[in-house]
Parts: sequence; structure tokens; C-alpha cells
Amino acid sequence: MGIVTSERVSNLYWLGRYVDRVSSTIKVFCPLYDKSVDSIAFEYADVCAKLGVPDIYTSSENFIQSFGFEKQNPDSIISSLIRAYDNAMILRDEIGSDVLSYIHMAMDAMGRCEKNSPHPLVELQRVLDDLMAFWGCLDDVIDSQSVRNIVKIGKTVERLDFALRFERPKNELSRCLNAFSARIDTTPIVYNKSAFLHVSAIVESDEIDYKAALGKSYEIISIQGAIFITPSTLIFSYDMSFSFDALVEAHHFLIRAVPHTDNRQKLNDYNISLSPAAPLVPSGDSFGNKYYCASIPFPHNFLNISVSGAVNTFPTAEEAYIPNERFSDLYRFPSRMTKMSDNLSALLRCAKLSPKMSKYEKTLALMRHVHSAMNYAPGTTTVDTTAAQAAEGLCGVCQDYAHIMLALLRAENIPARYCAGIVKGVGESHAWVEAYLKGYWYGFDPTHNLLVQTDYIKLAHGRDCSDCPITRGIFKNRANQSAKITCRSHFKHCGNAYRNDIHQEDLSWNKR
Repeated sequence: MGIVTSERVSNLYWLGRYVDRVSSTIKVFCPLYDKSVDSIAFEYADVCAKLGVPDIYTSSENFIQSFGFEKQNPDSIISSLIRAYDNAMILRDEIGSDVLSYIHMAMDAMGRCEKNSPHPLVELQRVLDDLMAFWGCLDDVIDSQSVRNIVKIGKTVERLDFALRFERPKNELSRCLNAFSARIDTTPIVYNKSAFLHVSAIVESDEIDYKAALGKSYEIISIQGAIFITPSTLIFSYDMSFSFDALVEAHHFLIRAVPHTDNRQKLNDYNISLSPAAPLVPSGDSFGNKYYCASIPFPHNFLNISVSGAVNTFPTAEEAYIPNERFSDLYRFPSRMTKMSDNLSALLRCAKLSPKMSKYEKTLALMRHVHSAMNYAPGTTTVDTTAAQAAEGLCGVCQDYAHIMLALLRAENIPARYCAGIVKGVGESHAWVEAYLKGYWYGFDPTHNLLVQTDYIKLAHGRDCSDCPITRGIFKNRANQSAKITCRSHFKHCGNAYRNDIHQEDLSWNKR
């Protein structure tokens, strides 16, 4: 293998992390499963605390089922294995079918657990065996030392994180640090040498301060700048076609379809075309969104708008936030579309949020809760449907998912805003939520139950959808209007074989 692109570096690194995460977690999980079978109570909350995942479980039995085998739980063992498999699928040309086959066999064994196998512990042992064989095959099949070591750096970072969380003995920690030191310089991964030496010094001290070492270990490899040596580039287009059943004139409209530039994404280039042609006047709104105004004075019965360009997206859920109390308060309180109701209050109670949960944990739990409670049903709601109305039938589209999550977050005193944009692939525009946590805006997609990552392009944000419509206009004469919207985006280098949870780091696992 020649030059390793930044996207492949990330895939290789996260492949190593997720494979080791599955193995390490199974080894902790199996003794708890034994206790559950024997009806012996155990403190699953302690396990959640050590792993840094939200305690959203109602009982030991619920923990065993959900944390072990539910694909809908992003923190589950099976979810981690799926992410490892997705990375491996993207890397099949680099790692080969033999290496990939062991991940596939592990998936098959885990699938049998999910389907209530009579011997789940036997299947889990097969998962461990298959993943152990994966590492052996990796060494035998892949010629590139750099590629092998990128995967092993991921494995080592995950193992160090796990060892610090569970306060493993000094010799185990030292093995992780020595393995990292021996491999890191053979890879294109940039790391913080000072942070690495700091962690090493803590580990070598007479009394290991595990908490301090864990906190400092986050700085060794920064997801924001180290693994992705260059950002991903998304090519996008946003096409809107409007037709009128009678001639209209004095048509004034705005276009809010030019992507933001912030710390999560950077607009490289864009073009706006109109038919009929009309001059464009740039402007902006009070939320920081860019838009263009245009007017067509003469009679016409159609309007085509096309916005296209390229955006660099960065693999972090954070974007710089300049303190502004007016905007902080603005996103803290209910808006016209997100006022609370009896149904929304009942939905919030069903989420069973604990006072001990951090705001991040509450936000993550509410994303999952909205995703599981709602049914995706196009045509059941309109652009004017409020969160309270959508909560009556618990169905709708992405706009409704976002509005409901916004209402619940604000009820928990968590500032949050509505985002409109594009997700990689072909379809219509999409909506998600950003929550303001510890000085940063984090993106959450309740429709897909995912954290926002590199295949999301934000076009606009506001208190709710009424603050940031992609287009809005008025015209003279009586006419009925119909519209068709098509959005497209794909990665410049890795085509359409990419999903945002492939290398995604749950913040509960990797910014713990």
C-alpha cells in the first residue's frame, strides 16, 4: 500500500479501537452475565461509571440485554462490533478478504447472541476467538508496517484507556505505553509527545493517580487534529424546482442554502444558478446564517435554483463558540414550534433522566429516547407542525424529531438549536439538533440516533425551523405552487462507501 490518505488513517485507527473495545468489554461483560443467570445482583451502574457511558438501564436484566445485544444502543457491544465491521468493509482493499473474514465471523457469532442463542457465553467466546485470529491474520497478510501499526495504535490507545478506567496494575499500563512508543513513529499519526511523557511519568510513580493519567491520556492523540491529517471534502448540490399553475410576477425570494464556515466545516467554493436568471444580493440574519435575495419582476411559471460547491468537514462535534449571552439565552427557552405540552412532559418523564447525569449524558439519552419513541412517517406532519402536535401521534419526519428533542432539552435547561442541512447521499434536506455543552456546540441527530460527524453539512440554524427556512418568497398574482427538492453530497476521495458512524467516536467513550 502506498500513501495512506487521511480518511484511511482514520478508518484503520478506529478499526483497531473498536476491535479491542469489543474484546475488552466482553471480558468484563461475561462475569456479569454469569451473575445474571444465577440471579445474583450486581452494580451495573459501577460498570457504566467506569466506562463513562450513561446509566440508562432499568435493571440488571435490562443492562445485560441492552448493553450486550441491542443494536439501537450506541454503547452496546454489538454496536461497537458493527462499527469495527463497517470500518473493515471500507478497508477491504487495504486489509484483504482474509482479515475481513474474521470480523465477519465475529459478526455472525454476535448475531446469534442477539437472536437469543441458548448458549450466549459460548457465542461470545467465539467472538473473542475470531477477533484474536483477526490480529494474527493482520500480521500475516498485510505487508505494510505502517498500515499494521496504525491499526495497532488504535488497539493500544483503547487498551490504555480501558486499563486506566479499571485501574489495572502498573505492568499492564507500562506494556501499553511501550507498545505505543515502539509503533507511533512508523505511522502518519501526529501525537502529543508531552502528554505521552506526562502519562508515562504518572504510571511510573509509586502511587498511580489513575484519574489524572486518564484525563491526560485524552491529549495524546487529539481527534480534532491528529488522526485526520487533512479534513474530508464533501461535494454537494442543493436543487430546488418550483412550478406555478399560472403566471406570477414581482417574485421576491431568499435562498439560505450556502453552508456555514465554522470550526466543524469550511466552505471552499460554491455557485448559485437561477432560471429565470436574476441578480443575487448577499445578506445575513441575526442567527449568523448567510442568505441571498433575488427578484424576478417579469411573468414566469417556474423557478429553478441550484446551489453547489465543496465543503471541508472536520471529524469533531465541537465548534468554537464566542460567548454571547443574548444567543445563549435565546436557545435556552421554548420557541413557537417547541413549546412544552402534556404529551411532551409525559415523553420527558419516560426518558427517566437521573439527577446524577451530566448534561451531555442527558442529551445523549434524550436523543436515543426520541429516536426510539418516534415513528418515521412522511406525510403525517407538515412544515408548520409543532413539537407538541408531533408528540400527539409520535410520528413525523426529521424536522419533528428535531423539534421534539429541542423541546425536551430546553425543559432540562440545556441550550439547543435547530440545524438544517445536508447529509451524505441523495435525498431531501435534513434536520438535527446542536446542544451547547461545556462551551461547545455538539451535534445530535435523533432521526438516525447518531452524533453529527463529517458527512453532515450545515446550511443554517435557529431556534426552530421557522428561523431558518432554506427558501422563502412572495409573488404577485393567484397561482398554486409545487416544489421538488433534491440534495446530493459525496466525499471527494472515498465516494459513497462511507457512513458517519464508521469511525465515529461517541463522546461518552472517547472524550470521557
